[in-house]
Order: sequence, then structure tokens, then C-alpha cells
Amino acid sequence: MPTPILTRLTSPSTLVHLVSVSALAVAAVVVGTAEDAHGATAEPTTAAAAAPGTLVYVKDFNVWAARTDGTDARRITSDGSVAHPYLSPSQADTGAVVVAHDERIVRMDAFGHVLTVLDPPGLLNSAGHLMDGTPSSVAISPNGALVAYTQVESGCPVGVDCDTRFATGYTAADHLTDPAPYGVTYGNDPSWLGNDRTVQGGGAIPDVRVHVLGQPSPPRWFADSQIENPGQELTDPTVSRNGTWVSAVRDTGPNTSVLWAKADGDLVNAPELWCSTSPEPVAEPAFSADSTTLAWVVGTQGIYMERDLENCAQPALVVPGGREPSFSAAPFSTVDPYQPPKANAPRSTGAPSVAGKARVGKRLSARTGTWTDAASYAFTWLRGGKAIKGAKGSTYKLGRKDAGKKIAVRVTATGPGGSASATSKAVKVKR
Repeated sequence: MPTPILTRLTSPSTLVHLVSVSALAVAAVVVGTAEDAHGATAEPTTAAAAAPGTLVYVKDFNVWAARTDGTDARRITSDGSVAHPYLSPSQADTGAVVVAHDERIVRMDAFGHVLTVLDPPGLLNSAGHLMDGTPSSVAISPNGALVAYTQVESGCPVGVDCDTRFATGYTAADHLTDPAPYGVTYGNDPSWLGNDRTVQGGGAIPDVRVHVLGQPSPPRWFADSQIENPGQELTDPTVSRNGTWVSAVRDTGPNTSVLWAKADGDLVNAPELWCSTSPEPVAEPAFSADSTTLAWVVGTQGIYMERDLENCAQPALVVPGGREPSFSAAPFSTVDPYQPPKANAPRSTGAPSVAGKARVGKRLSARTGTWTDAASYAFTWLRGGKAIKGAKGSTYKLGRKDAGKKIAVRVTATGPGGSASATSKAVKVKR
């Protein structure tokens, strides 16, 4: 399948197409050229170094983490399946990852160690109907404190039109909180602008909106008709951290395209449309944390990346088969810092003892006493405080050498954390 063709749009009436290239090999970097409005040809860009930070995404129904150029990828979950897929991963700059799974929001570290599991409260949609279930989209704030999540439902409630309706709410990342104080919107596909705002699709209204936490319904930022004619529905909006770029998916169905436009920090006026991919099934644009790279998904091919946003160079297929990319500034590490808690060595909480009649020819039995963290026990019988050769069982038959002597048992308890010993009180053997 060919690589997406990019279109540079310097104005709605000026379209300059790039040459399409053939399908890419895994992780290949393909570079195109672009003409500016004066007909000059930009020099091809060279392969760029990976942007700092980490890329998380879904592949084969599980969550993966990699460097921002897709290298050193590792799977961090293993229980995803067709029936129970992981959806919409998002990573904070702290390294924490959140993802939707089986009606819950799972928060984990970058190696898949689960930190919290949240069952977010349902949200009322614009028809007044409570929506619940697996969130269609989740996004964690850069500081890792909050999670935005979207619920969606298609239906025909009594008294209102049939439609697909959305609602987006917020909760603390490490425990459930009431979404009301942050404001519940009817938007969808939230992505963060700092730690106190999100950019959202308009839900049933095909535009882009900016929501300030705690404020009522977010005002419109722009609609597609303000930057291109004829206007189409815009979904999956996202803004680069430096505020220069905004990207979204244009139109619905099989002829969607990814566009990016110059906002230059202006979140009030419509941005200037800059580039667009050729019409084909695309989704889920995401900017790298340093604002230099835009990633998106093309059909079943995988995750493409554009590293020359100004010149609309041809993108590269970076993660074949990947979906739902999300970048963070969290440093990528190949070493798991998690260390399981060290097991405790056994500890005696009740002394061992000796049972039975202390007479020659009789048999004594060892009682282990009580221990913490013990899995097994060993025994050593003592005569006058010294080990008796070969006396290693839980019982000991007294012989002539024991007459008039003091006999005790030493119990050694062993567990995952090591071993420890304790000795019983001695008993004197009658002659």
C-alpha cells in the first residue's frame, strides 16, 4: 500500500502535491520534497534523531512502549485480546501510563506494573441519559494528576433525535473523584493543553473546542469550514505543547485525512491550514512532547510519523501494525527500576519445646513453636548444648549416653527470605 501523499496548503486555493512513494519497509525513513508558494523546491530532509521522551501505543490488543522513533519497543501488557483489548493509552511526564480496559481505567508504570485500577463514574449525555462502560478515550495530564475520559453511546432516546452522543469527564489519576468540579462536557477525544485545559472534538457538533477545567461547556475554537471549503467534521484534535501546531482528522468514513494547521499559540482565532494527507482511512494524530513530530495511524498499516512539519515531507512508517500513539516527555528506559519487596526471614514468635517422658528408652518429640514467614523446618537435637551426631529428625529416642544429661532441640525455620533458628528449653533425662 502506498505511503500517504501530503498536500501543502498555503491558502485554500493553492494546492501543491508531493510525489507518492512505494510502501515502506519496517522503520524505514522516507523523505520527500515540498514546493513553497513561489515554486521553489525545499531540500530533502535527512533522517532526524529521535525526539526525547517515550512513545506508547497499542499493538496486538496490548500496550507497548518505545523510543519516540519506535525503536527498542517492548510490550508492557500481556492479557489484551480481541474480546478484551487495551484502548487509548496515554503517558504522563512522570512515566505513568493510563489505558482503558474492560470498563476500567488502568494506571501502570512504563513496564506494566499496575498502580491503580479505576472504575470511572458514568456521565450524562446531552439527552440526559447516563452512559457507562469502557471509555472510548482516556488521556492523563502531563503532571500525572488527572485523567480525562470519554463515554459514548449511539441510540434513539425518547423525545430526542437518534444520534451518537458523547460526554467527557475528569478524575484524579490515583483514586476516583467526582467529575463535576472539573466540568463535564459533551465533547470527545480529549487531549491536554498543559495541566488545566483540554482540547476536544465537539462531539455531535463537528468542531474543535478548548475546555478550561472547572468552567462550563467549552466554547468553539474553530470549525473546518473556517480553514477549508467545504467544511467537514473534525475529530481527534490535538495541539503541540509549544502551541504552534494543531492537528485533527478531517471527514469520516474511508476518505478521512490528517491535517495540521498553524495556531502559533492563538486558541481563539482559527489556525492557518498547513498540510493534509491524501484521503484514506487515518486516525489518532499525536504530537511528540518537543512539538517536532506528528504521528498518526493509516488503516491497518500502522503508525506513521512526520518529522518535517513545516515542509510537509513524506512521512515514515515507524510502527507497523501499531495504533493509538501517545507521546510524553518521560525519559525512555530499558531498565525496569521496579524491585519486588524483599521477603522477610522467618522470625520465632513462640519458642520450640520438647514433648515426651525424659527417660532412657523413651522417645522425645520436637514442637516447632510459632514462626512468621516460615515454609519448612529442620531439627537438631542437643546433648549438653552440643549437637548429637545423626539426630536430625523431629523425634529422638533417648539412649544410655543421655542418662543424667540435658536434652534440647534446635529448630531451624526456612522461608523465601532466609532461615533462622531457635532452641527449646532443655529437659533432664532420668537415670
